[in-house]
Amino acid sequence: MSKANTVIAVQDETISHICWRLYGDSIGMVEKVMAANPNLCDLPPNLPAGTIVTLPEASNSKNKTNKVIPTVNLWD
Repeated sequence: MSKANTVIAVQDETISHICWRLYGDSIGMVEKVMAANPNLCDLPPNLPAGTIVTLPEASNSKNKTNKVIPTVNLWD
């Protein structure tokens, strides 16, 4: 296993956060990471520090566009 396809979780990091941080998106990637790491199902959602997570390749089949998502300021 090479370093290029693994990451070491920091204390209380979630799989969703790892996917967002490394892939830029968690939609669809959380499932792929969980499939590549069946041992993670035995751990709590907030991973212990030092947990090694194998990262599958991101699929390029997803049609990502540079859509601008409008934001709302709750205090306007």
